[in-house]
Amino acid sequence: MKITSSIFALALVLSACSDAVVNPAGDAVSSPDVEGQYELADIQRALDMTQGVAEFQVIHNADDPKARNVDVYVDGMRALNNFHYRKATPFIPLPTDFEVAVARQNSKSVDDAIAVFPFADLMDGGRYLVVADGVLPSWRFGPTDGIGFNLYPYLVEDVECEGVRMIGFHGITDAPAVNAVVRGVGVVGGDVSYGQFAEGCVPVGEYTLDVTPAGANDVIVASFTADLNGLEGQTVTVLASGFLSPPPGPTIALVVVYEDGTSKTISPLDDDDDDDDDDDDDDEEEEEEEEEEEEEEEGTD
Repeated sequence: MKITSSIFALALVLSACSDAVVNPAGDAVSSPDVEGQYELADIQRALDMTQGVAEFQVIHNADDPKARNVDVYVDGMRALNNFHYRKATPFIPLPTDFEVAVARQNSKSVDDAIAVFPFADLMDGGRYLVVADGVLPSWRFGPTDGIGFNLYPYLVEDVECEGVRMIGFHGITDAPAVNAVVRGVGVVGGDVSYGQFAEGCVPVGEYTLDVTPAGANDVIVASFTADLNGLEGQTVTVLASGFLSPPPGPTIALVVVYEDGTSKTISPLDDDDDDDDDDDDDDEEEEEEEEEEEEEEEGTD
């Protein structure tokens, strides 16, 4: 798997809540925001960490309702159980060579995996973001070439930033390449395509961020409030999430992730829904849709 480190000047934004922490000693510390169970402490003791160690933050941004909650295996051992959509882990120490398998929630073992991804020859001591994104093959999405379920790694290199370091990810499968336009400032991230990362250093302050198609800044796809006050010296990852034209599925939003695994979903300014609360309210409806779809598929076998 190729490690992409293309740099764009991108500013995307915002605020947060809290997740779980697993420290380098392998001790698991949970907080009330974490709904999935972390089993990394035992796994870290079983993995071969002698050939090199890197840190990984895993972010679930796959919009397919069938992958809304997943189980994650590392070298065949369950690492994340019922890992929720639009949630993240903190940075976790793992070997520089390992294999990740992803299964639907409530899987029995790694044999239930829907996708397997090898990671090899990563930088000893490096820090990586790993974003799960894309859709599974089904009638509702049609051909999935280029937008199939995948893991996107990104090496977080050391850079100097006197403001807020923003790392953005384009994770909307049905959206074109986009620009990020800060009102009163201009284009701060240009021509970013699906599956690409972009980053930049942004002064603290409050902004309105417009997402526009690349080359058409007068056409606003969505606008978001960007409050960067109090974040000087921090690194924040911001993911474009959801569907531009829901099939059905989650609508467009930004997912903000901090280094400690804290995450927050931000709705567009013209959306009357209430950020994370809207995600929670949709859980049961999407699970019911998923069950109905699976019953239909079984009936056609």
